[in-house]
Amino acid sequence: KEGGMVEPRAVEHWLDNARVLLRDVPVAFEDYCRIRPEEDALLENMMREKAKLEEVKEAIYCCGVKGCNKTFQHEHVGVQNAEQSGLVVSEEKALGIGG
Repeated sequence: KEGGMVEPRAVEHWLDNARVLLRDVPVAFEDYCRIRPEEDALLENMMREKAKLEEVKEAIYCCGVKGCNKTFQHEHVGVQNAEQSGLVVSEEKALGIGG
């Protein structure tokens, strides 16, 4: 490196000594860099599966209980949190208060 510049011949010499420099490429460069059809199909499948998982995550009902993945509205009896009282029957109904 002279004056902040990389010396191309020095890099080529180093790659050649490391036996990683290909001087005569036997196949077209595009064949080295192209994505094979089966790799492309795998990527498409993975993207579809990821989209399905995102849909499921959005469909989960938030009951406030950690680890619960039910998709419908529900309450856990005996579990009181910000989302639910934890009672089978509301306190108002049990005491006959209100409507």
